[in-house]
Amino acid sequence: MTQPINDLFGRKNIDESATIASAKDFLKDYEFWHLQKLHLDQIQYLGYKKLPTLEMPSERAAKIELECQLRTHTIQVMHNDTENVAFLADILRLRYLNGYTITKTCFKLAISERSFTRRQNEALLAFALVCPFNLVSFKRLS
Repeated sequence: MTQPINDLFGRKNIDESATIASAKDFLKDYEFWHLQKLHLDQIQYLGYKKLPTLEMPSERAAKIELECQLRTHTIQVMHNDTENVAFLADILRLRYLNGYTITKTCFKLAISERSFTRRQNEALLAFALVCPFNLVSFKRLS
C-alpha cells in the first residue's frame, strides 16, 4: 500500500497503522490549537491583563504558536518536496488545516473518493516521517 513511502525513507519496520493513527490524531488537534490561538489573539486585542490559567501568558502563547506552526510548517516542507509529496501535502492541508470534508477535498483535488483513503494514508505516513515530533511507531521484532 504505502511501500514507496517506506522505501523513500528507507524504513522497512514501520508500524503503518499505528503511525497513520498517531499522525491523524496529531493533525486533528490543529483545530483545537488554532481556536486557542484565535482566542488568545482576541484577549490580547481587548487588552486584558490576566489570563485565567496558571501558566504565564507568554509561555501559553508560545506553546499555542508552536503547536500551530509545527503542523503548518511540516505540511509546507512536504509541499516544497517532489510533485507527488506536494500532492499529499495538499490533501492534509485541505482536510485538516482547512477542515474540508472528504467530498470537498476530493472535488478540489480532482480525485475519486474511492482512492482518497489510500492517498490520505500515504499522506499521513509521509507527514509522520517528516514531522519533527515523534509520530512514527515501529513494529516489535519477535
